[in-house]
Amino acid sequence: MIRMYVYTAGDENLVAIDGRDVMIPRFRNRRTTHALCLMNGLDGTIVLDNADDADFRLEYRSKDGMETEPTEAARRCAVAFADLLGVKPFHTKDYCFDDLAGRHSACILSHLGESKTVSIDDRPSNDIVCEGEFE
Repeated sequence: MIRMYVYTAGDENLVAIDGRDVMIPRFRNRRTTHALCLMNGLDGTIVLDNADDADFRLEYRSKDGMETEPTEAARRCAVAFADLLGVKPFHTKDYCFDDLAGRHSACILSHLGESKTVSIDDRPSNDIVCEGEFE
C-alpha cells in the first residue's frame, strides 16, 4: 500500500509520495499522474527519491503528468515531506536536495503542528500545511 500526503503551499495543492525504498512506476507515468491530479483537484505530484550525495532527490510532475522543473511551492512541500518522513534526524533544520534544476539548500524555519515554514536557497517562504494522508 502506497501512502500519499496532500500538501498546500500558497495556492498549490500537491500530493507527496515516498519513492525512496519502494517501486512506484505507476506514479511516474504521465497518464496516471494526470488522472490523479484531475480526480483530486491537485496541481501536481512530488516524489522523493534517494540521492547519493544529497538528502533526497525530488521528482515533480505537473497536473498534465509531465516531469518538469519543480515550482518553489513544490520544493518547499518536498522539504516539509522529507521532514515528516524522518529523512534526517528529528528537528534537523537544514536540507540539501536535487531536482531537474540542480542542487538546492533548504532550511525549516519553524514547525507549528502540521504547518511548517521552509526557505529554499535563502529565499523567503510561505507556510506549508500537510492537509492529510490518503491511500
